[in-house]
Amino acid sequence: MRSIPAIAVVAIASCLAVATVTVSAADYTIPTYYDSFGSSASIAEPVLYQRHLDTLNRIFSYTIASNKASILAGRKVPDGTFAANVTGRISPFGRMKDLDDTMDYLYGSFGSNLDKALSLFPAITGVNISAFASTGAVAHANIEFTTKHPTTGATKYIRAQGMFRFADDQALSRVWLYDLYFVNMNAYFKEMWGSPSLYDMIGKACPAIRNVCGNDLNAPYPLVDCEVAFAFKKLGEAAVLADDNVLCRAFETNLVPLRKSVHCGNLGPSGGSRCTAFNYTRYFEPIGPSFTDIPSPSEPASRFNTYNEIKATVFNIYNLTIFPNNLEIISSGKVPPRTFSNNSGGRIWPIGTFENTEDTVEYQFGIFGSQNSSNVAAQLIPVIHEFTIHAFVQTGNIAATSIDYKMLNTFTKQYYPLRVQGFWRIEPDAWSVSAYDVHVQNTVPFFNIVGLGLPNGLTQPALAAVICISQETACKGANQVYGGSGQPQCFIELTTVKPFGDHDQVEADSIQCRSIHVNLAFFRPEVHCAHVGPTGGGKCVDLTYDSYFTLPFVKPFLYNV
Repeated sequence: MRSIPAIAVVAIASCLAVATVTVSAADYTIPTYYDSFGSSASIAEPVLYQRHLDTLNRIFSYTIASNKASILAGRKVPDGTFAANVTGRISPFGRMKDLDDTMDYLYGSFGSNLDKALSLFPAITGVNISAFASTGAVAHANIEFTTKHPTTGATKYIRAQGMFRFADDQALSRVWLYDLYFVNMNAYFKEMWGSPSLYDMIGKACPAIRNVCGNDLNAPYPLVDCEVAFAFKKLGEAAVLADDNVLCRAFETNLVPLRKSVHCGNLGPSGGSRCTAFNYTRYFEPIGPSFTDIPSPSEPASRFNTYNEIKATVFNIYNLTIFPNNLEIISSGKVPPRTFSNNSGGRIWPIGTFENTEDTVEYQFGIFGSQNSSNVAAQLIPVIHEFTIHAFVQTGNIAATSIDYKMLNTFTKQYYPLRVQGFWRIEPDAWSVSAYDVHVQNTVPFFNIVGLGLPNGLTQPALAAVICISQETACKGANQVYGGSGQPQCFIELTTVKPFGDHDQVEADSIQCRSIHVNLAFFRPEVHCAHVGPTGGGKCVDLTYDSYFTLPFVKPFLYNV
């Protein structure tokens, strides 16, 4: 019987010993509480809820192509939207230091601002807030934008997760701090552009740069120097746009008409203030006070009780994901008290969607760190060491959270931050979760940092070897999925037939997806071995981009909906 090539075995050994980035807790621990009541203390919370929702609807209505011109031309936002001193972040575009940055990137990123520029993202034609919760002066929301494909005219949606702090007076609410994260950007970009090569994008970006910034000696790249300089840059990914790559500079050409001196500087060799090397750990530095607040002091005691009970439920779930708290749960398959209801379902993106409580419990507590000694694949997956509350709000039976995990690689003893953000629907009688929609953020840079640390040509065979060794141990007898030849057939399939995959969309017909499911095959081989096999078993299969926006078993995360 043939075995896995020796080079792959060597690669496995080297990936276990690779030097990795050390991240201290100080790099990403954020204050867990900030009481921002002032004049808003006398405003009833139902009033604040509606005002905050109205404010966000007003803010995002101006992203629609037919509405944004007045803001971009007049360089002024309507009252009841942003405070004059607003700051924040829009991922993947980066930090926003003031109102000018906010106007440029929120209202100028989608749709063309100049015919000669290069617009990577089409104009927005509609906006809908599909999830919302508010406590005190803080609100969380999911915003779904409608766009149209520039050539086919097909409707394409894109979602952003947002957290907002408001300044409230007796007349209006205004956002003065925000954190907006666009989800699934790699897949969205692929819907618009396909998979352009580096040289395809250079051929589009360099003429656009010369068109908008000129081609004299004061331009970012005089004459043909743009093509020469870009040939040594990486193409980049839409999910990590604010990076030293060609895609970032191509994107910035569309913003030049808004503030030429700023955005032409971002196009040059240095990258200016925007197109510089992405710093993953800096993402976890505070951009301001935390996005957590308590109910208004004017609210009755029952309101505080509900807030505390729901908060305890959600954070009990996160506490049980910590290693080794999770081991007994995934080994026994039992639902711990005060976690998930008997009919719970939802999504953990980019891992997958789960329609029943059994799957929910297994994936919530088993994705990271089973550390089974016979499971080679599990040894490469960091375990959850601890978590920090980054944000929490609650309205009725809807809660929204953002937490920072501290992940531990048990081989290298290195720590890595990882942020998870989302919405929860609670059954108040039992204080258990009936539905959830949570997203693991910045998975592209996270996996790049904690990955195998090997050259690109060796990463896929090394990971394939790990999966194949583990699946042969877990998937025996009736659960065998690669026939009698075992490892060799598996290795050939995963290195010549299946793609490596996209860190931004793990749920796909890829070896990345199989690296997750082989870990779970040790607990329920009759279910997960099929997911590791050639067909993907209904889990590791390619999905359409549009399927992300269809969760038939989960209602919108809006109070009383």
